[in-house]
Amino acid sequence: MATFAKVGVKAQNAFRLGQHHRWLRESKGVLTMDELIREGLVSVWKSDPVEVDTKRRQMAWLEEFVNVHLAGCSLSYRRGTASHGQGVL
Repeated sequence: MATFAKVGVKAQNAFRLGQHHRWLRESKGVLTMDELIREGLVSVWKSDPVEVDTKRRQMAWLEEFVNVHLAGCSLSYRRGTASHGQGVL
């Protein structure tokens, strides 16, 4: 997040990341960001090449968060959250 120039952008992205992490904790049982990173690395590097569902798990979680949890938000807010999440995940 240090690469973003404006303070407002940093604050908005930190809020979106925190919102996504709270949702993951409540709905998927991911307790810490370390667990999320570890799960992502294991699903990509320790799964078979044909296990596409395993490799796309975190992207599916992000899509579910944006399309279901944020359904009442504006399209631009959802796009911003999705694009930020892709950079983080």
